[in-house]
Amino acid sequence: MIRSFRRRHQERHLGYATVFTGADLRRAVDIVEAGGVVAIAIDIAPASDRVCGDFLGAPRHVPAGPAYLALKTGATIVIARLERLHFGRNRLTLEPVVAPAVGDWRDGVEKLTLLLAEAYERFIVERPEQWAWRMWHETLPAPECP
Repeated sequence: MIRSFRRRHQERHLGYATVFTGADLRRAVDIVEAGGVVAIAIDIAPASDRVCGDFLGAPRHVPAGPAYLALKTGATIVIARLERLHFGRNRLTLEPVVAPAVGDWRDGVEKLTLLLAEAYERFIVERPEQWAWRMWHETLPAPECP
């Protein structure tokens, strides 16, 4: 019910669409293919589309949705980092990510997902005081990861 309310409110009053996980990935592909922009919050726990990789020194499941969407649509990935500087001041840094050239689509999703995880990890290591995400911080290492 809350998702439904948020979606309607955002579309009617704020002018953008909200895409949730799971079945809504098709909707995200449609938005990108129509020339729109999709922002993905990376601190949401991955569902079935995930890749096992090392993150902050432990094996973790990393969300593969951003890589899947980029490779499926040819969209550019830009990592947006928002840093809180001091009262009322923030810094937004945009960092484009180039998808690795690979022949196999599934291999490309895995490599791009791990590349994105490295970029997230680099930011966290550089500025740990900015890290307020819950997903990887509060979860235990993924037992299925080798």
